[in-house]
Parts: sequence; structure tokens; C-alpha cells
Amino acid sequence: GTWRDARGINPEGAKPENALTGTLYVVDTWRNEPILVPWKYRDHWFWAHTPVAHLEENQSWVLKAGLLGHETDEDIANGFRPQGLQRLSETHIDNVMYLQNHGSIYDTGSTTHHLVLHRHASGAWTFGAGTVQWSWGLDDFHDSPGGVPPHLANEYCVRVGRDLAGPDRAVQQASTNLLARMGARPGSPEAHLVLPPVDASAGRCPRNGLMVEAEVKVKGS
Repeated sequence: GTWRDARGINPEGAKPENALTGTLYVVDTWRNEPILVPWKYRDHWFWAHTPVAHLEENQSWVLKAGLLGHETDEDIANGFRPQGLQRLSETHIDNVMYLQNHGSIYDTGSTTHHLVLHRHASGAWTFGAGTVQWSWGLDDFHDSPGGVPPHLANEYCVRVGRDLAGPDRAVQQASTNLLARMGARPGSPEAHLVLPPVDASAGRCPRNGLMVEAEVKVKGS
């Protein structure tokens, strides 16, 4: 099932997921597709310091293959779409497994995917990648590095592998822009990244009439 499932198995009733994330799950596919960013999105701050910002009229920038899959979403006007939702990309794909109900019946169909972004009345930003593989653009280690499902590529080893295409610098920069808008900044950024000014108001949130500030440090490899 899904959050939108109105059957009795969902005791709180239907809560379509796009009310939170901005998009709704509709596609289940092992396609290894890129994300396309048409020129009309070039002026958005999300794409600052990336090749998208320099597109000419009628051009599109093609991000790394594999970002779109294996489950993807759509921006659907179902009455739960967040107010002020902004689209950041547009990719049309034919011949995919397209969901026909709340989460169990599929048929062949076509889909149009969008990266989306919106800001809540509280000031909080929500980014919806609409794909489970956006992180494939951030580094070069993930499952299915060749675009083939792991159980088909090698049934004896389904571990993560190295993607010879490497990370996508536009995805890295866009993610950096997004986190800066949310008030976060990398402590040890890679040399090619441009660090935009951090939104000083993003780390503050109202709680019971008070303004609460917090600092979070994350360490890992």
C-alpha cells in the first residue's frame, strides 16, 4: 500500500504523499534514465553555478544516467499539491510500469517526472527528488552501477559497486545550493563546489512562539 491508500488497513485514512513531498509515486521500473533540465529552469537559484544556468533558449541539460529510477514520482494535481510548488526539471519517459490504483495494480504507461521544491508557511523548505536514485549523482558508489539490476548483473554478489561515470557535478552543486538555502554548509567541501551564502533565517524555526536555533554536526565516510 501507499500513504494515499484509503482502505481499512490504513487506520488514519488516506494521506497522499505529495502533500508532504510535492510528488506522488506512480512508476516502478528498472530503467536507467537521466534527468533532463530544460532552459526555462536556468534562472532558478537551485541551478546556480551549474551548466543549467548557462543554457540557451530551447536547450536542455542532461544529468547523469541512472538518476531516474527505479521508483519515480509525478507532480499531480489531486487536491493535495502544496501551494507554491516549484518545478526544477522535466523528463518524459514512455513504456513504464505505471500505477493504476493505491499501490498494487500496474499497466504500461508514460510518465513525466519533475524535481520539485516548495516552502511551507513555517519557512521550512521541502525538496522532492521524485526518485530513489538522486544520490547516485553525489558520489560514484551505489548498487547497480552499470544500470542493470544487481540480481541480474551477478546473482552471487549484489553489493554496491563503483560507477565508472563518476558523480555528477551539477547534482552536487545543486544539492549544495539547496542545503545552503536550508541553512547548512559543508565543513570540508570539494574544490569544485561554489558555496553560496547560507540563509541565516533557515536554521530558525518557531516553536510555541519562541525562536529555536540548533547546530547539527555530521561525521562519516
